Amino acid sequence: MQNNRILAVVVFTLAAALRLATPSEYEFKADEVAMVEIVQRSRDTGTLPWLGMPSSQGFRNPGMSAWPLIGLSHLFGSTGFSLTQAVRILNVLAFLAGIWLALRQRGESRRLWLLGLLLAAVNPIDVVLHRKLWAQSLLPFFSVATFALWLKRPASPSVAFALGLGLAILPQLHLSGLFVSGAIGLGWLWQERRRSSRLGLLAGIAALGWPMVFWFAHLLEVYRSQGSWIGHLLAFRNFHLLFSNLSGVVLSYSLGPHFENFVRAPLIGLAHVGLVILTLSIFVRRKGPFFPENSQRWLSLLGWGVLGTATLMTLAGVYGERHYFLGMWPLPYLGFALLLKRRSEKLIWAVTILQLVVSIGFLLFIHQNGGAPGGDFGALPPQE
Repeated sequence: MQNNRILAVVVFTLAAALRLATPSEYEFKADEVAMVEIVQRSRDTGTLPWLGMPSSQGFRNPGMSAWPLIGLSHLFGSTGFSLTQAVRILNVLAFLAGIWLALRQRGESRRLWLLGLLLAAVNPIDVVLHRKLWAQSLLPFFSVATFALWLKRPASPSVAFALGLGLAILPQLHLSGLFVSGAIGLGWLWQERRRSSRLGLLAGIAALGWPMVFWFAHLLEVYRSQGSWIGHLLAFRNFHLLFSNLSGVVLSYSLGPHFENFVRAPLIGLAHVGLVILTLSIFVRRKGPFFPENSQRWLSLLGWGVLGTATLMTLAGVYGERHYFLGMWPLPYLGFALLLKRRSEKLIWAVTILQLVVSIGFLLFIHQNGGAPGGDFGALPPQE
């Protein structure tokens, strides 16, 4: 137990340091500017928006995607700098919630959860996304709270109602949350047969989900106009993105044309090679027990939350993006830790060290080069 507490401190320290470091160095392009304008307009008019930011799929997100930032602006301020810091702090709090949930597990499952959070703390793409002023960057805090309610069994009507609230919030923060809520909601209904609890879940969904009624017509109209469903379905893009995110070698997503210069640094290049090898090692078979004891409940959540969500997104023909998996957080990392640990816990620590090198290298690269002009990150904003 003492070792697990030390591990929990290590997880929190790394997560907080990588997310809160260099507060004045953040992305601030068209999307971030538009989000700040939505927040400031809401504060000026005293009204909440019914539609949020446009998405990469061609439609606008629900209005609730901006509501948490509007609320946070009253604590932190409504500038790009202050709102970015609010998102970063919220993601550090998501790690605190994740650690609390991990310490509630029993036996070997407790350590496995902490190791999964360790991988999440240093993962380069998570570091990038947890530091962004995006609505989807709010998802981890709400998803881990929702997963904690999902795991609470037997579920009383009040717990089911709270879970329903969580399932209603995730889709309204970002479209990807619709598939997460759909997958784990179906899984929960499959396992929970008590009528009072099912009614409690539906009541919770209705209590906070009703604004989506006004958004679905907009969503369906845009969805029908896309016309590339079969191509997206056959590409299995979502599974590829999920796996490559976990590997930690996908910072070309943020750096764009600067990625080649980034990996030319000997230490960074070697770290990428090592991460590819270690990630592929999970496919090497090894005899022995695959799952720890007392893991049936969270393994069920892992299956519904990761495989179920990715399957629904694929069947829906959604052209996924790397940030679409924030609503699953931290489940993919728990699964990655499980696959690595069945060979050796040393592999987890090796991945942690190499991804920490890449993440620190990324922050230093941004600092030394004034951002990544021409890449997704863009140039650093002028100091406020």
